[in-house]
Order: sequence, then structure tokens, then C-alpha cells
Amino acid sequence: MFRFALETMGPDTTEGREFADKWRYAGFRHAFRVTAVVWGLAFLAEAATQILIIETTSTGVAKATSTVMPFAFAAS
Repeated sequence: MFRFALETMGPDTTEGREFADKWRYAGFRHAFRVTAVVWGLAFLAEAATQILIIETTSTGVAKATSTVMPFAFAAS
């Protein structure tokens, strides 16, 4: 996430250099690590839920939930 944010800002811009310089602070690094872990766990939970739905319901229900579920997990 840090690299994506840095590339979005532009690593050679003033804003990008200031952002990259913040990596030296433990609290800044910790925030990115926690966010990455939470997102990773949410994606794993979503995948497990989708597998359960696919295995236990009809194709139509599985298709409908596969369309909506990413938004539900992203919103929570």
C-alpha cells in the first residue's frame, strides 16, 4: 500500500519525497502494516464466505452474491 500511495503521488515530487521520508517513523510504518493485515484478513474472509455460498447454494445465488459481496466487505 505504501508503494502504491507513493507511486500515485509521484516519488520525485515534493509531496512524494515528504511522504517517503515518513517511513522512518515507527507509527507511520505500523499504520500501513495494520491496514495491510486487516485488508488481507477481510479478503480471506470474503473468499471463505464465497466458497461456502458456492458449495451450499444455487448458481444464481452464488452469482448474485459474488457481484455484491466485494462491496459489502469493502464497506465494512
